[in-house]
Amino acid sequence: MSYFQNNSNLFSIQSVVDSFTQVITQQNTAILSLQTTMASIVSSGGTGGASIADLTALQTTVSDLEAVVGTNTTAIVATNTIVSDHTTAIAALEVPGFVATPQTLSWDFRDFFDTKQGIEFVPIPSDGVEIIDQKAVVDLPGPLHYLRGFVPVAFVSKFSKTLMFRFKSIAGMDPNVDFVFSTFSGDDRFALGFAIRVFNGAIETKVYGAYNPSGTKQIYSALHPIPGYPSVIFNQYVHMCVVINTATGFITTYINGVQNGSTNAITSGTTQAELDAGEYHAGVSFLPFFVNKAGDYGDGNALYDKIDYFDNVALSQQEITYYYNESI
Repeated sequence: MSYFQNNSNLFSIQSVVDSFTQVITQQNTAILSLQTTMASIVSSGGTGGASIADLTALQTTVSDLEAVVGTNTTAIVATNTIVSDHTTAIAALEVPGFVATPQTLSWDFRDFFDTKQGIEFVPIPSDGVEIIDQKAVVDLPGPLHYLRGFVPVAFVSKFSKTLMFRFKSIAGMDPNVDFVFSTFSGDDRFALGFAIRVFNGAIETKVYGAYNPSGTKQIYSALHPIPGYPSVIFNQYVHMCVVINTATGFITTYINGVQNGSTNAITSGTTQAELDAGEYHAGVSFLPFFVNKAGDYGDGNALYDKIDYFDNVALSQQEITYYYNESI
């Protein structure tokens, strides 16, 4: 049952109780008035015109009404006690539950289209990457076996962002690289945006900015070893999250909902002006998102089950735990 339905029901119950109480109060007032009238008639010896039989019948009616009121009053007291006993639970229901930040982009690989904006990942070459059992299967060696999607820059902030991946790496490919996701190809000296790899058993994250004629440079960089590597990413599907928080300068990574590493990632020599400018996007209208490609390199062979991108936000531990639990 939804939060609003719960609230509606609680409000209705309280309204019924309040209305019931009001009716009983009115009945009690009426009974008191009847009793006063009866006493007056009896004391006057019946001069009001009513017979003793009428008065007796009236007395019986009043007694019956009193019995009903007594029963209803008991029920109201019991209901009020229940409501009072559950005040804490009612208060909890009246406060909206936890709501996680929604994804900006999300690929679940039922097909190659993201479920939020309809952005398509195109296999390069066209027959290179297949979807099998709702997984993007990246299982060939070399840098030409990847997915590419063109994302409007309106969806890609130059600042904070959070990325989540559910994948299982494929053994027997590159001995050093087990996962690759980035926003650029070609010469690393002119890299755009960011790159994330699992490299030599660690989550490697780089953010590029500070453009000059000789190229860009890393303005944020982090390398966080993965506990339980290699089995944690080869023997099972793993939920990996990377949070780039430009407000604090920290990059934080998570494995299966648990914090894996958190470091001040601002690179040596980076100026405040370069941080204020953020990622370098080269003035393009669309930024490419690559699966299994960063620069001229690939070999991040894996079964990619889900990719979520959250723009311009550094997700909290609570939100990451929420999405991890959603994935299992």
